[in-house]
Amino acid sequence: MNSSKVKLLIVIFIISILYINNVNANPIGAVILMQGKIIDKGTGQPVGTSFRFTSESGKKNQSQSGATDGSYQVVLNSGENYYLALKEYVVVEPSAYFQLPENATYKEINQNIFVRKVTPGVELFSFKAFEPNSKTLVENAHQTLIEIKNFMSMNPNINLKLTISSKDSWFKGTTKKVEYTDKKGRTKTKSVKVSPQELLSEFSKARYDEILNHFAELSIPTGHTIFEEDKSSYAKKKKGKTSSDNIPNLKISVYKIRDI
Repeated sequence: MNSSKVKLLIVIFIISILYINNVNANPIGAVILMQGKIIDKGTGQPVGTSFRFTSESGKKNQSQSGATDGSYQVVLNSGENYYLALKEYVVVEPSAYFQLPENATYKEINQNIFVRKVTPGVELFSFKAFEPNSKTLVENAHQTLIEIKNFMSMNPNINLKLTISSKDSWFKGTTKKVEYTDKKGRTKTKSVKVSPQELLSEFSKARYDEILNHFAELSIPTGHTIFEEDKSSYAKKKKGKTSSDNIPNLKISVYKIRDI
């Protein structure tokens, strides 16, 4: 056997080993068939609508549930995490975030999905976005922002209302220097009192701006988003008296549905 044939056999052998290793790492058929029904949580009726599963790596799988029985089927990769978004509906149970198990072979998962119709005033998300007395978004809120992004991509005609609460925070009244013009046209400064309510209002607005910054980073449209301050934040309270471990301080609801 000449040297050229030996080299060819070596190359074929190496390619075969690499192929086998790749198959073992990414086995053919290692997918999951998720199936079930999409059901309106309030009425118990089946829902026919378009939906999309988006993996954390950005892969999209869009399909449609049956108009008569709400049945759906979708093929997803095992070991990946997916966000679910629906047209004109929001997920109630089990969650809009699916963590799929790692499988070496094909598997089927039966999962009914309960949803709520999107109408003006419907609450879409409610969660703790900030630590007490903080205007910085908590790290684990990022997952919910991705859910919002995917929801908005399926429902671009929705105007959002962001209700920001500061009831988890506490501020003591203070004073600040402000400029004013006296009767002779001279600019002077004076001290004015700033109430805890005023500080809380400014604080809530700063939290809203923080949310908008993160929306912009994720390309979530904000042109029709409105801000609402939770006025119950003004309730009289004392520092250290409120347990805020699980208090939602951001609620996102439907403000308006536009015709587009």
